Amino acid sequence: MARLPPRTGLQAVLNGILRTSKLHFVSVDENNRRDGAGASLVREAIEIAQRSQADLFYGHFEANGPGLERFYRELGLTLHPTGAELDFSAIFGNPGGPSPMPSERFFTSQFRRSAHSPRPRIGQRTSMISSSAMRAAWRSSSRAAR
Repeated sequence: MARLPPRTGLQAVLNGILRTSKLHFVSVDENNRRDGAGASLVREAIEIAQRSQADLFYGHFEANGPGLERFYRELGLTLHPTGAELDFSAIFGNPGGPSPMPSERFFTSQFRRSAHSPRPRIGQRTSMISSSAMRAAWRSSSRAAR
């Protein structure tokens, strides 16, 4: 990823918001687990982030959650050590990034773009995923699993 000139204040924050996409949580009812619904939701979130021209997709999970490490690894996401911060310096132009709680791990997927790829502008739709889009993805994955 090309190095950007340092940015400060609001400009740095807006730049980071437009170039990252965070998955805040995925929850699948216990009766529907192990049928691909969760994986379909995460894959859809990744695709939306890519279409929205994000440079980085990330999220976190409880490190002691049963099966979560394997779940995110099998989706091709990069797993970071428990408690490790993410470095957004290539995105924000300044050092820094989110810090997890001590028992959490980040996962990331970085999208490669050429230096000439257009960037979203302030006011353009970013990679926020509506709950209706997530429900639609879940319904689609549920039908496919039947």
